[in-house]
Parts: sequence; C-alpha cells; structure tokens
Amino acid sequence: MPNAILDQAIHDARSRLGSLLDDFGQFAASLHNAGLQKTIASLQENIQQPFLFVVIGEVKAGKSSFVNALLDSDVCDVGADPRTNVVTKIVHSDRGDYTLDLKPGLLKEMGRPVPILEQIAVVDTPGTNSPFIEHEEITKEFIPNSDLVMFVFFAKNPYTNSAWDLLNFTHDEWKRPTVFVLQQADIADAVELETAQEYVKQEAMRRGIEAPLIYSTSAKLELEGQSEQSGFEPIRSFVRDRITGGQSYRLKLQSNMSAASQILNRLETDMEQLRQQVETDRAVAEQIKGRLTQGRGQSRYELDSLVERLLAQYDRITTQIKDEFREGLTVFVLAKRSIIGIFNRSERVETWMEQLKERSKKELESNLEETSREGAKHFVTGIQQLIRRIIEDLSSLQNVDLRNTEIAVPILEHRYAVIEDVKGKVGNVLNDAAFLDFMAAKAESVGPGMASGGILAVVGGTIAAVTEVVILDILGGIFLGLGVVLAGGILITKRRAMIQKFDRELDKNRDRFRSSITEQLQSKLGIVYEEIDRNLIDLYQYVEDQEASAAPLLAQFQSLTTQSQSISGEIDQL
Repeated sequence: MPNAILDQAIHDARSRLGSLLDDFGQFAASLHNAGLQKTIASLQENIQQPFLFVVIGEVKAGKSSFVNALLDSDVCDVGADPRTNVVTKIVHSDRGDYTLDLKPGLLKEMGRPVPILEQIAVVDTPGTNSPFIEHEEITKEFIPNSDLVMFVFFAKNPYTNSAWDLLNFTHDEWKRPTVFVLQQADIADAVELETAQEYVKQEAMRRGIEAPLIYSTSAKLELEGQSEQSGFEPIRSFVRDRITGGQSYRLKLQSNMSAASQILNRLETDMEQLRQQVETDRAVAEQIKGRLTQGRGQSRYELDSLVERLLAQYDRITTQIKDEFREGLTVFVLAKRSIIGIFNRSERVETWMEQLKERSKKELESNLEETSREGAKHFVTGIQQLIRRIIEDLSSLQNVDLRNTEIAVPILEHRYAVIEDVKGKVGNVLNDAAFLDFMAAKAESVGPGMASGGILAVVGGTIAAVTEVVILDILGGIFLGLGVVLAGGILITKRRAMIQKFDRELDKNRDRFRSSITEQLQSKLGIVYEEIDRNLIDLYQYVEDQEASAAPLLAQFQSLTTQSQSISGEIDQL
C-alpha cells in the first residue's frame, strides 16, 4: 500500500510538472524565443525518458572508454583519433543494436540492449578541445536537459581550461548536478593522482560546487577484469543509489523542476525589466501630456498677458488722441484754423486731422510693435523650452531597452525605432527656424496693423464730419453775417455729439481689436501645439500597444512562478 501511494504521488507530480512545462512552452512562444522553446520542448521530452547522463571532457580524455566500462558494453568507438565527432545519445533497445541519425552530422542515437540503459540514457559528447568548433556548441545544447553531468579529465592532466570553462556554463547558468572523473588513473602514480584530485576539488569549489564528487577510474583495468583496482565500483554505487534505486524518478523530477526553475530565474530579471519599462513608458507619456497641458496653459497665459499689454498701449495712445481731438475741436481753434486755412492750406482743419491720424498710426505701430515683439519672443522661448523638456523625456526612455534579452516580442523590438522617430520629429519642430520665425512674426504682426488700421478708419471717417461742420457752421455763419459767436453756438451742440461718436468708435475699435488679436493669437497657439501633438501620436499609440502586449506576459510569468513553487514543494515531499 505505501508503495502504491508513493507511485500515485509520483505520477501526480509528473503530471503536474508536465502541465507546467506545457504552460512554459506557450509562454516561450509568446516571447517569440525559439531557443527557449527548444529547451522546454527537450524538457517535456526528457520528463518521459530515463535519467540522462551527459559525459563531457577534452578530446582523448578517455570519455568513450569510460562509458564502455561503466555500461560494460562496447557502445562507443575507441581509437587513437577523436571518434566521437557528433553528439551520441545512447539509449536502451529491445530490438538489438541500432544507430539512427537524428540530425545528420550533428546528433545520432544508438540503441543497445544493456540493462542499465533501462534506467539511464548516456550522451557521449565531442571533446571540449575538439578541432571542430561546432562540437562545443552541440555539447552546450544538451546540458540544460541533463540530469547528471560527468566531467571526465585525463588523470595526469586535469588542468586544461576548455573543460573548466564549460563547467561555468553547466553549473552557473544551468545548475546541473555534476560529478568529476579522473580517467586513465592507471597511468598516473599516487602523487600525480592525489595532486590531480586536490586540484579538481579546489577548482570545483572555487567555481561554486561546495562538496564535489570526484572518482578516479581506469577503463583499461575494468575491461581487463580488475574491478577492485579500476575504481568503477564507487561510481556504480553512486548510480545504483541515486539513479537505479527507488529514488531515481524523484531525482529525475527534481532535476527537471530545477531546470524549469532555472529558466524562471533567467527570465525574472527580463520580466522585471519589462514591467519597469511598461511603467516607465506610461509614466513618461503621461508626463509629456502633463507638460503639454501645463505648457498650453502657460502659453495661453502669456498670450493673454500680451493682449492686455497691447490693450494698455492702445488705451494710452487713444486717450491722447481723444484729448487732442477735444482740444482741437473748440470753437475758437476751429474758427481760427478755418479762417487762416483759407490763406494757408497747412493750417486747415482737415490737414490737422490728417496729421493727427498719421501721428496716431505711427505711435500705435511703434509702441504695439515693440510690445508684440517682446511678447512673441517670450511665447516662442516658452515653446522651445517645452520641446527641449519633451526631448529629454524621450531620451530618458532610451536608457531602458529589452532588445538584448530573452524577450523577443515584435512590438518591443520596435520600441527603439518608435522613440527615435518621435524624438526626431519633435526635434525638427525645435530646429525648424523657419517655422518658429513664422510663428514669432505672426505673433508680432497681429497687434500693430490691426490697431492702427482701425484707428485710421475712425479718424479718417471723422475728418469729413469735422470738415463739413467747420465749413457749414463756422465759415457759413461768418459769410451769412451770423458772426462767430452765433456760429460757435451752433457748433457746440454738434461738437459734443462728434466727440461722443469719436469716443464710441474708438472704444468699439478697442473691442474689435481685443477680440481679433485674441482669436488670432489663440489660433497661432493652436497651430504650435497641434504640431507637437501630431508628432507624439506614434509614442502614445506605442505605449498603449506595449501595455496591451506586456500585461498578459507578466500575468503568465507570475502564474508560472506560483505554479513552479507549488510543484517544487510537492516534489520535495515525495
């Protein structure tokens, strides 16, 4: 009964681990990571297969002889030159010996009717110092799926770097269980063997393996029947205790679970970086929107202030015009101008009105132009500062980039190009001197021409009325013998009406001036911000699309992490 319960627990754990690996496969597909998909597919295959040994070492270290002696079968070719020129997977066969090319020139499978292969499969790899560069790459592809890695060294020379470099990949990157074998121990004397064992021990500990398992073996002595001297019994005991005994499948599940956990560990930094990137991109996009809102408000305030300054200048100058008009429209001044004007054209009333009109025009244009230029400068400078801040915001996004990670989602690969493009477009607005000069010129020209034009129309329309009054009421009265006093009395009544009308027209012109310059300046404001907004559309859209793509990935990763922790604990309890 206890055995049945244990078997069912192992079956359930294997089933859950299989489902977890299925989810891992879907997640890897979502990441568009072909390499990760391949690794997970191998783990999925491996969970249904016997325990997997990977034998690694330099060329001529005696790896093939070691495998033959361990399995008590001539399953590997042995010779003076490197015979293992492809990765060779040795598995149990119920139908006799066979050899199958799984990947011609890269990987072959050899079936052998050897009992120990019912519990384990062995991968014999090309040497780490092979003259063929592809050999080490093939070896590295098998390591993530291994349940046990055996590093085989020539007993007289375990000091070569290539095998030790591969140990870094095996232990640091994939955390595979590892044992060390000093092969051909029969040709090393006791001092050499002890020195080699101590070196391997220290080197392994230096690379993070706290209690390295080291076996000294001689395949030659084993094949000659000298089992007690060959050193193979200790390593066979290790295989029986850890592999072919009752704990074999639990260890296999632990090994596969460890590989799955290591994948999560490798992805954790990338997924956290993705989460931070999504949050940062969203925050920067919102910050840019906030800057634009604040900038638009500031620009609107500056233009409103410009309007008020222009109106203040308008009021000051029109007050002077009104005062001069009143003073020049007294009875005696008009009578004097009218009489003298008969003989001197420059003293006529209409000449005075023309001069008043020209002085008003000149003063208005001079003062309003200066005020407009100053306001336009502030307006354009504010826009330039805003654009520079936006470019700084966009530049900050380029400090985070997922292009060199395990995540290969297409939209993430486009991020850099999108940011560069948007940054370039916004920068073009800043660098487009013609556009900024155009906006400044438009802002400058709105006030002076409109104000002076309106006043010219008011003053010009008043000239005819005043001239008509002078001719009819003053000159006419004198010629008719009514006298200046009587004629002046008639003028007083009309003067009051003319002054009131003159004031009203100037006030109306002020309202039109305010309305028109406000409308035109706000229009220019709209053009600028519409141009900036238009150039940022791609960024806003990218942020939305990236968030939509990343959210499911982050949720999947969190789910996989939770499931892995749960299943790992379940396997540890077996």
